[in-house]
Amino acid sequence: MTPSRKNLPPTPNSQSWAIIILLTIILTTIYFNKKNTVIYISEHRFETMMLQGEVKEVVLIVNEDLVEIALKPEVLEKEPYKSELEDRNYLAVKHSPIYAFRTPSSQVFNDNFKAIEAKMEPAQRIGYTAKKRYDITGFLINWGSLFFLLFGFWFLMRRMS
Repeated sequence: MTPSRKNLPPTPNSQSWAIIILLTIILTTIYFNKKNTVIYISEHRFETMMLQGEVKEVVLIVNEDLVEIALKPEVLEKEPYKSELEDRNYLAVKHSPIYAFRTPSSQVFNDNFKAIEAKMEPAQRIGYTAKKRYDITGFLINWGSLFFLLFGFWFLMRRMS
């Protein structure tokens, strides 16, 4: 005797799977797009940019040990910056900061930055800003994967009983 439709366990809704897949695609696109918006450089190249007076703003992200550099608009029209910006991802945001580099710690960066500014004339010194930044996509990816894993186990255990 075949069981009636009422006695069968409910099948997963295809709309919920479509929503989960679309959210995964959107979060993945945001994550990888953000990775391609910044051009990573060496600290030596940063020093050269500073000494040539090409830097508009320097921001130290304290909790990530990252330094972001925004260049002056007139400098962006010259080579090699113009070709570097054209090589970026087509989804990249067209605003500052454009360049970045990692630093071992904020104290090391502070000492190196003071040494660079000591080589410059006082009128050309721009200083830097220190900030803490919290990223929602990183939070969602880290904790979302854990919740997705727990949901997957819960779903499988529910289906087995």
